[in-house]
Amino acid sequence: MTANNRLETLDWLRGFAALSIMVYHVRLWHFSAPDASSFIGRMGIYGVSIFFVLSGLSMAMAYARFIVDLRTSALFLARRVFRIWPLLWVCVALVVLPDISQCDRSCAARVAWNLTTAFGFVAPGSYINAGAWSIGNEVVYYALTPWIILVNERSRLAGNVLALLAFGVAMLFSFHLLTPGASLASQWSTYINPFHNLVFYLTGVVIYYNAKDLHVRAGVALAALLLAAGVFVLFPVAGNQIHLIAGPVRLVFMAATIVVVVAVYKFEAVQSVPRFVRTILQRLGDATYGVYLLYPVVDLYATRALSGLGWSHPWTLAIVAPTLTLALASLSYEYFEKPIIRFGRSLTAIAPTVSRERAADS
Repeated sequence: MTANNRLETLDWLRGFAALSIMVYHVRLWHFSAPDASSFIGRMGIYGVSIFFVLSGLSMAMAYARFIVDLRTSALFLARRVFRIWPLLWVCVALVVLPDISQCDRSCAARVAWNLTTAFGFVAPGSYINAGAWSIGNEVVYYALTPWIILVNERSRLAGNVLALLAFGVAMLFSFHLLTPGASLASQWSTYINPFHNLVFYLTGVVIYYNAKDLHVRAGVALAALLLAAGVFVLFPVAGNQIHLIAGPVRLVFMAATIVVVVAVYKFEAVQSVPRFVRTILQRLGDATYGVYLLYPVVDLYATRALSGLGWSHPWTLAIVAPTLTLALASLSYEYFEKPIIRFGRSLTAIAPTVSRERAADS
């Protein structure tokens, strides 16, 4: 199995996760909040967790042999800036500009934190765009990545121990800092702490270092994927979404999340998937960042526009905003994000292989 095929399947999963999170927000904003018993309610939480695992895996695939010193570490961070900031800036501007006249000094500081993604370090809850808290988390993880890569390159055992320490921190959150007696909304600032979710990113890194040369039969990978998917559909838990992340249930869904990523990563029967299906999945995977960031903005503007026309029925918004988002996200990747990514590469002279760079663009 080639690296390109491995990357292709990761793109498929990334696109599915983005789509499921968009559907979750459609349900949340225009109908009713999904609870812990529904597949959509579960993916609203663990779709982001899948992103974090995929991110760690992709960064390790792309930069395991690239990051060797301070200079290459700086080049890595520069590439991440070129990937993350431009579309985020557009989305922040689209949210802030309509009410810019009401923006005071504290608002200006918050905008600055968002434009520089510093909010992830200083105030994870100060994100402006819906869902952008995860971008703040990611930037924290990127800042740690050079050290994480160097640790894993020096000793796989040390990398595994580092991931286990992050798991211990996650358990501290799940069993002590988060309580099932209160809603997720009331504990949101605790949930989005970067160190709560760091275990997923580090797990992605150690998946690469421990399983990069592992070959798994397609049937085994598919069976593992179906088993993990069954957890997200059938595992008995209900009520507020806090029950998905506080207490022992957290272990079940964390395991299912990791199995999903490993199974997709090791799925070697890529060519058995019809070409038109692969093309659709690949395009959705390419547009993932746009889908994730643009949907809240598109929904905001579509709601205002359709309300002004008297067409604000929930189903109208549930169809129009996602459709526009998918189209705009595809155009954004092709004509806005991709050229900026290439420009960023041109400014950072040392280039990895093509397949590894594709992973880094995710």
